[in-house]
Parts: sequence; structure tokens; C-alpha cells
Amino acid sequence: MRSYFLISFLLSTAYTVLGQKDKVLRGFTELNAKNYGLALQSFHEIKDKNPSVSSFGMALLFGETLEFKHLDSAIFYTNEAIQSFPLNLSHISRKQGIALQDLGWDLEGMKRLLQGFYAKKFNELQKTNSIAEINQFLMVAKDYEYRDAVLDFRDSLCFVACGQDQLACLLQLKLMSPKSKFTTQLQERIEELGYKRWVQHGKEDEFYTYTLYHPWSIYKPLAEDEIYHLYMTQNDTIAFKRFIQLYPGNKNIDKIWRAFYQLSAGNYDQNKMRNFISRYPMYPYAENVRAELERFGKELYPYASADGLLGYMDEQGLVVIPAVYDWVGDFKEGLAVVMKGASYGVINKQGQLHLPIAFEFISDFHNGYAIFSQNSMFGLVNRAGIEVIINQFNDLEWAFGDLLIYENDGLKGVMNIQGEFLSPLMFNEVNPVNEMLAVVTIDGLSGVINSSLIKVIPIAYEQVIQNEHGFLVVKEGQRGMFDPFGKALLPVEFNEIGELSQGFRVLRKGNVFSHVNCTTWRIADYWYTNFPDAMRWAKMINGQFLILKNKKYVFVDTLQRFTKLFSMNQLNTVAEVLSGIKEKNGSFGFWDRSGKELSPFQFDYVEPLKNGQYLVTLNGQHGIYSNAGQPVLPCIYDDIIAWNENNYYVVQKGSKKGIFTMDGKEILPLEFDWIKKYNEQCWMLKKDGELMYFFPTSAKWITLTRN
Repeated sequence: MRSYFLISFLLSTAYTVLGQKDKVLRGFTELNAKNYGLALQSFHEIKDKNPSVSSFGMALLFGETLEFKHLDSAIFYTNEAIQSFPLNLSHISRKQGIALQDLGWDLEGMKRLLQGFYAKKFNELQKTNSIAEINQFLMVAKDYEYRDAVLDFRDSLCFVACGQDQLACLLQLKLMSPKSKFTTQLQERIEELGYKRWVQHGKEDEFYTYTLYHPWSIYKPLAEDEIYHLYMTQNDTIAFKRFIQLYPGNKNIDKIWRAFYQLSAGNYDQNKMRNFISRYPMYPYAENVRAELERFGKELYPYASADGLLGYMDEQGLVVIPAVYDWVGDFKEGLAVVMKGASYGVINKQGQLHLPIAFEFISDFHNGYAIFSQNSMFGLVNRAGIEVIINQFNDLEWAFGDLLIYENDGLKGVMNIQGEFLSPLMFNEVNPVNEMLAVVTIDGLSGVINSSLIKVIPIAYEQVIQNEHGFLVVKEGQRGMFDPFGKALLPVEFNEIGELSQGFRVLRKGNVFSHVNCTTWRIADYWYTNFPDAMRWAKMINGQFLILKNKKYVFVDTLQRFTKLFSMNQLNTVAEVLSGIKEKNGSFGFWDRSGKELSPFQFDYVEPLKNGQYLVTLNGQHGIYSNAGQPVLPCIYDDIIAWNENNYYVVQKGSKKGIFTMDGKEILPLEFDWIKKYNEQCWMLKKDGELMYFFPTSAKWITLTRN
């Protein structure tokens, strides 16, 4: 491309004299002298005889001077100069031709000049972003060497201008620019808009006809998914069966089959499972069901591999499911929760994934449903893997057997497994006590509701505590009792209500106490007076209450007859036998209720256990005494823990552990490194680095030998 300064230099050196006399070159002389008006006039004068030279001069005038700059005109005249060049060349003398060639008047020079003007014009258009002007430019600049860049720029503007929902605009752009680099994006957006318009009402026939008429569309799988979800939300066997009949080619057909099976076969019902595969032999997973039926009722137990991963074995120690999990749960309803890394999933007894290992948390299945968590929010999934309730709650837990407590923003409510809210978010706490009742709290006050969400006990008490006969309630320091049906057993007027003992409870009002028969709920007519510490020990045992009078312990019977108790310095526990200290700074021991010493008074401490027996400590060693004050396990152990619902004792000496029954019978010798209960039928133990399994019912052992 020639610059204005090059033109000026050539004109000043080569044509100073000649240009003044030659009409063909005069315009360029005036152009060099910046006499633009005279130059324009001169170029017009030679237009008829020398059209190419005239157009070339006009192109320089409009393209290379600031005063006359107009790129559209420069491009127009350059094209004119190129087109008329061959004819005009025949009218030019040799000297004029040489002079004009030095100015750039030749085909190659003018083509380079034209490309330069194109580039300048494109630069201007990029600043305006005018699609109309760019289209006009493209019509003119068909020979622009960077035309593809202009097309891409134009298409990008059009793509943005069409927006997200102008299908006609996008189709027009596709037709206008079939080789655009945006072809893929255009097609995707065209298909997206076409799909949305086709299925705008979300009806089954819309999705079906879309799959029928658009078999290769990228949205066909989505349409199939929508049909699938329409049927899945019905959660009905008739709907599933209809889907199988109508859409055998749908990509979700196996999922529907699974849902159909899960709903038809019930909650792990052996007969229903067998009937289903008999009626529907084409079920894709029929073999899995047959394999599951073969294992039906057979327990599987966890085992650990040498590298610490867990799997399952049978009672003979044969590996059924390889050890590939970081954690495994118990099988419930034929399914077990397993863990890999930080994610949970569900497997069946064949070791096949029933639900993918992709959950932050998933519970055991309960009546065919499991609570799960994703993105720190909780929902409900059924055995078929269908999200019955999407994860939208801060917490979910079971209540009343088949209802759910849901929580959001610190408040709780109750819903059913269909996701229907049975109560709004209104409770601060909902604590189920059984499948019929729950203690609830609203704004600091508590009461009891039943599974129909009816208030059994008004929400009006500071405390509601479950006990053997129903609930103890507290209001403004006063206590009373209700039965599980809301009937008042004791009015809310007592300062204290004692523990149940042999069918009676002790009651205190102020500094007096009486007792109530917990069969008839008749309160004794008389009240014991002047016993400020009575409630601590006033528990009925064999018709007598032990009370403290004038710092002395005495027995009083229901006829208020007193029996002076034997001498003691400190009483520790009161039951069938008593434990305490005889003399000041003495040691602990046991008496019977007549005062007979049942053991030497030698223990550092006596601690009552929930199973009615006593943990005794002597010189830092532990033992067990029975509820009759007799030794069960000698004081020779470093630690003793009541274990497995308080039915056994795990004893420890040094680093070794063993197990004894409540009556002191040895179950496992004192030689294990650790002991863990997997379930009631299987205990896991480790001895000298080797994992073992013990079945307490059959006393059978399994040892998995490791290389």
C-alpha cells in the first residue's frame, strides 16, 4: 500500500516539470501540492479518456488525505481503476505510463492499495458493531484477503443479536453463513429452541413425537428422560407397566423395570419376588432376583482384608463379597450401606451396586425407603433409586414408623413419605419415644403428640420425661404424671416424684412425703412429716422406705412404724442390698436390709450398674458384685465395661480383653487385642494381628488366615 508521503516524494522528484504540462498527470501534481480541489477537478477532466487513471487519483484523494478521507469512496474508485486498467493502458504514452507506474498505477499496486483500504474499513466497522454496514462491506469486499475474519466477526454479532429465543434469526444466520465457525453453536441453539417449542406444554405426546421426528437430535435423550420422569412420579405399577409396553426403546427402560419390580415385589417379600419373575420372565434382572432368593434369609458378616478393606462372608467364612470397601453396614431388607472414600452407596447380597456410591450419607432401608444426603441437604429415596423426596431439608429422621421429621432453618415439622407436609415447621424439637408418640417442644414448652399429630399432653410444660408409666411433666417446679394416652395419673402438684420401686412411687410436697400405688394410682391417706431428706432414700423395698431422720437412717413401713437401722457412717446405694461405709474414713462394702454384712468393707468405691449389679474398685483393680451383694468377678481387672445391652462384661488386663456373662461365666478368654459387636449373632475380634469371628449362639469360630 502506497502512503501519501511516498506519492509526494515521487511527484516532487519525477514530475515537477512534466506534470505541469501533462493533463493526465496534473491532478497528481495538485494532489502533491495539497491543492485538493484542483486535483479533484483535474481527475474529473480526464475521466472520459483515462477512466482508470482518473479513478486511481480519486482513490488516493479519498483514501490517503485527511481532508477528503472517505474509505467507501476510496474502495469504490480503486475497484473502478482496476476494472478499467487494461483499456486505459492502451491510451497512455510510454512516458506517462512510466510516471504513473512509479505512482502505483499498475494492477498489483492497486490491488495492494485496495487491500489496505479494506483493512482500514474493517477496522472502522469493528468499532461500530453495525451488522448492516458489515453486510454491505462484505458485498463490496468480495476479494478481501481477510474476508473470513469479517464473516466471523459479523456472525459473532449476529449470534449475540439473535439472543436465546429467536429461532428465525438463528435459522437465517445459518443459511446466510453455512461455513461459519459458529456452526456448531448455532445448531445446538437451534435444536434447543426447536425442542423447547415442540414440548412447551410438557405433555407426554409432545415428548414422544419429538423422539419420533427427531431421532438424531441431541435432545432426544432429554425427551426420553422427561417421559421417564412423568411415569416415575406416578410411582404406580400400572403406570410402569404401560411405560414398558409403550416405550421399549426408551433409554430408561431398565430403570422402569427396576422400579416396577421393586414396587411389585414389596419390601423384600420372598413370595412376591418369586411371583414377579414368574409373571415377567423378560425382566432384565431376573437372574439377580433368583440369586437373591437363593441367599434369602442367610446372614452375611463383614470381614477385613490384610490391607484393612471390608467385604462380607457367610457363616462358614467363605467370601461372598470381596473386601473393597472402607466401611460396610449390616444387611437390612436385603441391602447394605457401604462406603468408599467419603461416599456412600448401597449393595445387594450378590455384591452388586444397588445404588451408586455417590451419596454424602445414606441410611439403612426402612420399609423400602432410605434417607440420603447430597450437598448437605437431606431427602428420601426408595428401593428403586427414585428420589421420592428431593434433598431440600437440613435434616430428616424417621418418626412414628413411616413418617418423617423434616427440619429447615432450625424448626421441625412432620411429613409423610410422599412428601406431603402433615404439619408446618413449628417445633423446636421432635423426639420420638416409640412408633406412636413423640415429645415435642415449641418456644421452650414441651408436650406429647401421637402419630396422628394430635396433642396427647398439652404443650405447656418445662419438661416432659418418659418413664415406665407414661410421662413425668414439670411446670413451675411442680411435677405430675400422665399415661401414654394423656390421662392424668398424678396431678401437677408435687415437688418430687420418686422412682418406681416394687409397684410404688414416693411423692413429696414441701417437707412431707407419701407414696402412691402405681397399679391403682391411689395416694396413701397419710403423709410422713419432718423428713427433709426423705426423697433421696425413700424408695419402697419390701414394704419399707429407707429415710434419714435426725442424721440417722431408719426404716418406716406403710403404717408409719419405724425400725432403727444398724449403725453406718455413709450410705451409697439402696436396693435389695445396701452399700456404704461403716466407719469414718472407712472403705465400702455391702449389707443386707437386716444389717448383715455381705462382704468385707474393703472397696475403694462401689458403683451401681444399669443391670442391677455393682462395679467395685479395690487398689485400682475392678470387679463385679451381684444385686445380692455377692462376688461375680474378682477385683483383678484393669477395666470392666458392661457390654451388649448390659448382658455381658468386657474385661481387660493390660492390653488383652475377654468376655464374661452377668453370672461370671467366661465366654471368651482374656487374650484378644480388641472386641467389636457386629450384630447379635456375630462378634469381631482381633488376636495377635489376626481377625476372627465368633458366633455366640452356636459358639462357632471363623478365622481368616492371612499370608
